[in-house]
Amino acid sequence: MIEEAITQRQPELASKLGCLPHAPPGSWSARQQQQVGQIRAAHYDLEQAYHLSQEFVMMLAEQRELDLDSWLTQAEHGGLPKFKKMAHGIRQDYATIKRHFRAGGAMDRSKPRSIA
Repeated sequence: MIEEAITQRQPELASKLGCLPHAPPGSWSARQQQQVGQIRAAHYDLEQAYHLSQEFVMMLAEQRELDLDSWLTQAEHGGLPKFKKMAHGIRQDYATIKRHFRAGGAMDRSKPRSIA
């Protein structure tokens, strides 16, 4: 999602992002942390996309069901169309997503999902 936002806005940033790590931030080198910090500082929308992405991943990994509504509100009102669309999809399938949290992350993969 972040890559798409960059590619559409500024192709030169897309090449910078391509060299950035795709691993969890805690495993980045000092140089990688510096690169990400510089890009995030220079582009508010990318900072917002980065924050929403990281928060969503951590929320799922840590099974923080109580944070879902707050995250959805941020995504819906943050001004980033891809996140707004994602939040809309989650709202459409809200009961299933909540069950996912309560079940400890196990979802029935046989049913269609409309998250993104």
